[in-house]
Amino acid sequence: FHLKTPNEEALADIDLQRLKFLYRKSTAEHKDSLYLTALKQIAASFSAKPISAEALILQGQYYQGLDSLMMAHEIFKQGFAAFPESLGGKNAATLTKQIEEKELSATVEDVNVPGKPLLGLIEYKNVKAARIAIYRLSGDQLTKYNNGDILKNFRDFKRFLKVKQANQLELLNSLQPVKIDTLKLVEVGNYQKHTLEFKINPLSPGNYVLLIKDRESNDSTMMSLTDFKVSRLAYTARANPNGNIEVRVIDRETGAPLNKVKIKLVKPSYEYNKA
Repeated sequence: FHLKTPNEEALADIDLQRLKFLYRKSTAEHKDSLYLTALKQIAASFSAKPISAEALILQGQYYQGLDSLMMAHEIFKQGFAAFPESLGGKNAATLTKQIEEKELSATVEDVNVPGKPLLGLIEYKNVKAARIAIYRLSGDQLTKYNNGDILKNFRDFKRFLKVKQANQLELLNSLQPVKIDTLKLVEVGNYQKHTLEFKINPLSPGNYVLLIKDRESNDSTMMSLTDFKVSRLAYTARANPNGNIEVRVIDRETGAPLNKVKIKLVKPSYEYNKA
């Protein structure tokens, strides 16, 4: 049909669909180089037409699949710059922004030994520096922080998480952090995710929350919370033949058993209904 019309872009679009299909199904030894060569030919032959942006997108997605994000980012930018108002140009802009998106989070061991340095782990992407604040919570404050009761009012889990984080941040903003630090992150510039270990100075026993955020932004989506404890207590539990549960409390560092420790078993007070 299109061979009978002068619409060369329609033919080029069909050619791109054919190439994508052949690349997925082919078992040819040099299919990668053949695929890229064909895409480059279409992009060059139709450089004055918006369809060339589509050919550039496919090239970028090829490199994106190889985790060569710098190459993919550069090609997507070319596609957008060539025809910014075309569908291909707009898709290229979206793909460029996805590669440039920032990510930041931190984790700490659930329970740590008091009086000794702690080790934290940061995962980040496209972030230059992070601000860390550590808050100490009392038992009542920890209950409020976990705030499980609000689950009863939500069927939308994503909305629940948003409201829960807002409540947690409101609580933390009313407290003074026990430690504040700024970490300069290794700026590689390759748009990849990276990890970095960092030291937390010794803390006294208690409940803690670590807040990490992008130093250059107040965007709540760039904030991450992780709670942990500092305690010398640890425990093991096992079921005895008579059906009773035996709980043994030990020193977290030495493993020595401890006596005169009070244990309170708490049944979960809520369940989330996914229906």
